[in-house]
Amino acid sequence: MILKGVNVMITGAAGGIGRHIAGAFASRGANLSLVDMSEESLAPVLEMAKEKGVSAVPVVADITKDEDIERAVRETEVELGSVGVLVNNAGIMPFKTAIDHSPGEIMATLMVNVYGPMRLTQTVLPGMIKSGSGRVVNIGSTFGSLAFPYFSVYSATKSAMRSFSEALRRELQEVKGVGVTYVAPRAVRSTQPPVFFEMAKKMKMSLDEPTKVASVIVRAVEKEESEVYLGGSEKLFMFINKIKPTMVDGGLKKQIEIMKEYSPKMQKK
Repeated sequence: MILKGVNVMITGAAGGIGRHIAGAFASRGANLSLVDMSEESLAPVLEMAKEKGVSAVPVVADITKDEDIERAVRETEVELGSVGVLVNNAGIMPFKTAIDHSPGEIMATLMVNVYGPMRLTQTVLPGMIKSGSGRVVNIGSTFGSLAFPYFSVYSATKSAMRSFSEALRRELQEVKGVGVTYVAPRAVRSTQPPVFFEMAKKMKMSLDEPTKVASVIVRAVEKEESEVYLGGSEKLFMFINKIKPTMVDGGLKKQIEIMKEYSPKMQKK
């Protein structure tokens, strides 16, 4: 897929990964629809797009609300034209035991990580199908294939997006020019609190740099790839998890002890 002149809508565009994704697409000459909760937080991303010589529009929207989703797409179409690539990047990642999640936290995670991306996809897909060109990009996680303790709700949402991407890809097989890409990074070195990185180091957790993740996403779109997973040893664990999940249970015992130690600290961040 040639990205020059294509209109790319990115949710969570002001976040640690989102701004790097925006920069990577802008470097290819794509125009940007930058979706986030605050116009102020989008200002530096808009400035970056301006410096790279591409068109960009800030869209302040809450992707858990249907009226905001529809308005975000309308504003993009008015300012730039039809959406050629949708990057469902916005997400939240609570860290605590399954029993400690409040009902509000569970609902918020489901709405941001699953409902919003699905509804945005429903909103932009008809235009892509009509034009015979487009790609939906869903940002997942290693935790979507390898469910991790203390990330139970987050893992569940990323597993949902992996399945949604797979099903949607199969539905669109006969639609020429329209596709789906699912990208699953490991933990990303972005906006988490310092205590998270302290825990990650103790666990010997591999962290991906946001610039690397962004370049992988853009390359996957250009090559029209269906699924991309980052990491080496994680892929092995995912394979083992497929054939015998209980083997992974025992392999995570040391990490669980560390997470148990850090859970109270993370809640105080």
